[in-house]
Amino acid sequence: MPVLSPDGSHIAYRRREFYYLLDVAAGRETQLGNWTGDMTPAWLDANTIMVGDTFGNLRTVGLNGKLKRAYKIADLADSDKWPE
Repeated sequence: MPVLSPDGSHIAYRRREFYYLLDVAAGRETQLGNWTGDMTPAWLDANTIMVGDTFGNLRTVGLNGKLKRAYKIADLADSDKWPE
């Protein structure tokens, strides 16, 4: 399911098993890393997307498609260190 950014400038989505970002104004598509996953992307803010991968990680990714940070879901279960 496509998800519109908070400011309406980008759309994050999954096609097949990979994640992508569409710059609405430019019509430019960027692949978000090379991770496969099956979760709907979620926006943390206008510049950061959270995706899940098939290895049990959550990843935060910038508008350039590059990884910002990776979190092991198992490590977050009893933690107060959830992505902001």
